[in-house]
Amino acid sequence: ITPETIERYSFGYAPDEWHALADALSPGISGIRILLENGLLIENDSHTGQYDRFRNRIMIPIRGKTGRIIAFGGRVLDDSKPKYLNSPESPLFSKSRELFGLYDALRKESRPEFILIVEGYMDVIALAQYGVTNAVASLGTATTPEQLRLIFGATDHLVCCYDGDAPGRKAAWHTLMTALPILNGSRRISFLFLPPEDDPDSFVRAHGKEGFLGYLHEHEMGLTDFIFDHERRGLGNAREDQITLLSRVIDCAVRMQQDSPWAREIRETFRPGGRFPGFEESYINALYDKRLRESKAPEPPPEPDEPDAPLSCINRLIATALACPGGICEIPDLPSTMQVFARMIRNPAAMLLLDVIRVAQRNGGRDSAASLLREFEGSPCILWLRRLARRQDIDREAAIDRKQAKDEFNKDLNDILRQELGQLIDELRRKIAAGTGSDGDLRELQDYVRMRNRIDDGSVSGSGRQ
Repeated sequence: ITPETIERYSFGYAPDEWHALADALSPGISGIRILLENGLLIENDSHTGQYDRFRNRIMIPIRGKTGRIIAFGGRVLDDSKPKYLNSPESPLFSKSRELFGLYDALRKESRPEFILIVEGYMDVIALAQYGVTNAVASLGTATTPEQLRLIFGATDHLVCCYDGDAPGRKAAWHTLMTALPILNGSRRISFLFLPPEDDPDSFVRAHGKEGFLGYLHEHEMGLTDFIFDHERRGLGNAREDQITLLSRVIDCAVRMQQDSPWAREIRETFRPGGRFPGFEESYINALYDKRLRESKAPEPPPEPDEPDAPLSCINRLIATALACPGGICEIPDLPSTMQVFARMIRNPAAMLLLDVIRVAQRNGGRDSAASLLREFEGSPCILWLRRLARRQDIDREAAIDRKQAKDEFNKDLNDILRQELGQLIDELRRKIAAGTGSDGDLRELQDYVRMRNRIDDGSVSGSGRQ
């Protein structure tokens, strides 16, 4: 870091002492209260005194939209943990509503051609030092709608620049899902994944501004390409996999503003000669319209709190997955089973179950119930999940019998799938018998019958007929 960068970002230092801040400021009672409120001091366990939150750290001010310092980030100078520490939420600082570097970027150029969002504030600082002055970073949180509105208030083009590893791609996908509902005709989002061994800091140091911008222009990925790249991972070319891919892409498209060019771009992939050559356009459009109607359905209220009120089958599945994510992830063929489930059932409770399973699988089933719930903080469904956790008493981390959890999950899941498939099969058979079914309907019927046979044979979710 150069002296110019240190001055530009007003770097400071917190000494390796417990009371350096109070000794330097000599605050009275009201001053101590303000320092506690803003997270610079911490009350000790016995409530008899306070100590400094930041010790032996390089201190980097976090500025709000007007340039006022509203918080701090601190980086250790040794091997202490955590490596980075930010101020907690305070009356001045709400991390979900702020972006590190935005004030500096807009001071340099009030309406940049694009804004880069990166994962850490040291990435922002390194990029600026090498001349890339339009980068910002979220502050220890996944990108929020409020942060995206700040960005799109300053530019029409957001470039998500993340590491090319699994966490980087996860962060990019979360940002896309958050952005889809607010992308209109003038706003666009694209993605840049750096080589696995690099982050923006190391890449710009090695290649300079021109090398970084050249890599961006050569490897930038548009919205539609990123959706297909992400959603086809783990899928092959079999028809069942292509149905799953189609379903996932449609789920993304219905989140968009339907009059936006990005929704139209996705729908172009459904046309003859597009990315789904094995499907009739009429079949795809009918499925799209059905999903669009379902996406506008109101979210059902959470289940009642009364201990004797029975949970619905899907809510039992969610509660079991929350209680024992490790056991659920051990179920044979669970990913393929959940693909079947995603095609069959589209109500909000079903979508929430899929999200819980995806998070548990992504973390290898290693989550506790409490850490799994933390993944959904800030989501509209968090109250629903907490209520289910309380109903099952799983917020107390009670011991869960893994085999029992797997058996209960299998039974409930297969019962739902068998019931839903029966209804779909009966509906399609009536349609074909009446002479109004298409070739696509016949293929869909055959697919559903095969799925039901797999459930009855015990080859779905590791369990046979109950």
